[in-house]
Amino acid sequence: GAKRRIFRWICQVFLTKKWGILIKKESESLIFTGLKIPRVYLKELEARIASHLKREARHSHKTSCRFQGELSIDYTAKTVQIRENTLELTKVEYEILAFLSMHPGMVFDKERIYERVCGFDAEGDSRVVTELIRRIRKKLQQYTQTEYIETVWGMGYRWAK
Repeated sequence: GAKRRIFRWICQVFLTKKWGILIKKESESLIFTGLKIPRVYLKELEARIASHLKREARHSHKTSCRFQGELSIDYTAKTVQIRENTLELTKVEYEILAFLSMHPGMVFDKERIYERVCGFDAEGDSRVVTELIRRIRKKLQQYTQTEYIETVWGMGYRWAK
């Protein structure tokens, strides 16, 4: 995983000049050479390495996809395909589709969808969501008859399970 990858990349780690310690990687274990290292510094070193490993795991670009029947959504590449056909969606249309598909079965009202996609400071109102959902459905219906976005009357919209 990320731990092995970061240790492969780092053959030598130099700590601050204050500590004057050289750490070398040998067979997946760290060898401390030079001065004796107080426990306090080891704990800080361990925390720093753990922090770097978490950051590396966050930034490793694993593709996150959702497959549902003939539909596939690639959240990393921000693309939507039905069979081999790529849907041409605007940024806001894609954001709505991605938001709903990440929460299948959950009902969201138009205001919540609008705030999530356009932000709190956006000018306009939630009525635009109705039009955007209509456009998304129209683009989906070019390639499939499956209803992925359901209307829950009086409540909002949800992604079909």
